[in-house]
Amino acid sequence: MEEGGQRPLHISDYDKTVLAIRDGELESFKALYPKVLDQADSLLVEAAGRPGAVGRKMALSLLVDAESISPSSYLTACKRAVDTGDGQRVRSLIERAESCLSEPLPSLPGAVILHAYTNGHRNIAKDLIVQCTTEQIAAAPPNLLRLVAERLDFQTAMELVDKGVQPGNYAADVLHTLTGQHQEWMAEQLLAHGMPVGPDNYAALYVCINNGMPGVAKLVLDQGIDFDKYRAWADNKPKSAEYEAAMEALYGYVTEQKNTVQRDGPTMGGMCR
Repeated sequence: MEEGGQRPLHISDYDKTVLAIRDGELESFKALYPKVLDQADSLLVEAAGRPGAVGRKMALSLLVDAESISPSSYLTACKRAVDTGDGQRVRSLIERAESCLSEPLPSLPGAVILHAYTNGHRNIAKDLIVQCTTEQIAAAPPNLLRLVAERLDFQTAMELVDKGVQPGNYAADVLHTLTGQHQEWMAEQLLAHGMPVGPDNYAALYVCINNGMPGVAKLVLDQGIDFDKYRAWADNKPKSAEYEAAMEALYGYVTEQKNTVQRDGPTMGGMCR
């Protein structure tokens, strides 16, 4: 200990920069960080998560000069920024992502929206939804719409659907939640506005029928699910008391649709054959 105490304490430029971030020493940070830009990944995570205007300025300074930041570090930095509650900082990170990332991360905005919405920052999440392009919303994590539906946030759910959100197999969870809570009107609106349900997503049709919501089930069928294949798939599934009545309504609907097609006949060039 005596020998160690006689030696001068050596702190690297990186450590000094981290200390400047944590202590909120903006001028020291500006002088130090250009020397350690090779470690911009971890510095951005530190700066993005520092609360207040000083943390925002530090993060923005790094965004100007940093390049080739790994997607995982950048996403962590965005989440840290969300946790500060600073929407402007989050927007800046999203806007600068393309020029700072070492490789593209199309799901970044959606992942940040999911984190914000999950952790009590709905205003930041909603602001990002408005800011995002349809391509960015389409690349969002597929469970995003499920989370919004679970909270019965109709406005946000509609904004996501109108911007092309892709829930994938989670569409069944969305419909299960809404029909199970007797919010069939919301399910119908989302489907009417284009919430996609895959033609082989039999689970999505099943939850609507099993929850006794044939009106919603009809809209799901309209997206191209084969009713006969569905019946074979659902043959051994557990059935609720409402299942058979809902199926009867669907039998009538499918029969009517087939009769309409047969009556009108196939068309060619806009004229009936």
